[in-house]
Amino acid sequence: MGLFKKKKVVDWTERLNRQQQQVKEIREEQKEAANNTTPATPFSFFDNPQSSPMFTGTQTSSYSDDSSSDEKKKKLLKTLSDLTTRVEDLSNQIYKLEQRIELLERKNNLY
Repeated sequence: MGLFKKKKVVDWTERLNRQQQQVKEIREEQKEAANNTTPATPFSFFDNPQSSPMFTGTQTSSYSDDSSSDEKKKKLLKTLSDLTTRVEDLSNQIYKLEQRIELLERKNNLY
């Protein structure tokens, strides 16, 4: 099989660093988005009249719909965060396995 015949050594650290940086940026954006959401007050339409239901043509049926949408948003953010963490962990595992394969290839070429 030609698996252990390669003589070229590949350094994946730059790729790993880029991936980790992207994950950090995504997490920071998620935190900022979560922090930037301001709760709606009963008189918030005075702050920005263009966003009020009269101007947008949509109306909410009750306050419970808003709270359930907030709960859904929080649940989705948590799920996305969990998935991002899982992808990062799997990426790290792949990187470690690649490094092990390269080490075994080098050992095989020495003997």
